[in-house]
Amino acid sequence: MKELTELTVKFLLDEDMLEELEELQRGFHEWKNKDGEYPFKDFSLEKTFNAVMISGSKTYVREKINYAKFQIGLIDRDTYIKKVSEILTPEEKSPVPPAQMEKDHRPRKPERKGPKL
Repeated sequence: MKELTELTVKFLLDEDMLEELEELQRGFHEWKNKDGEYPFKDFSLEKTFNAVMISGSKTYVREKINYAKFQIGLIDRDTYIKKVSEILTPEEKSPVPPAQMEKDHRPRKPERKGPKL
């Protein structure tokens, strides 16, 4: 297994995000496991936020790195799209052929209702 490096990042949360995080923290405090214990009852706001941000962080970080590479011209648009696609759907192949997906997912034309002029 590759060695992991821990880096620190600063996130700026607005009031709404902070309120949602506080609600989540309360939920963490009240969550009971199968043994009837409350393993997160002492979680601080920072620890709650870390738990949320660590979940799925590899995908998030890879997306952000590739977006930054695209923004400064280290990769072109097609490469960026391909990399993001690979990140979001790793080795997953849709059972529906791409040509069929395009047919099924085209927006419908709006129905014309009302008087004919």
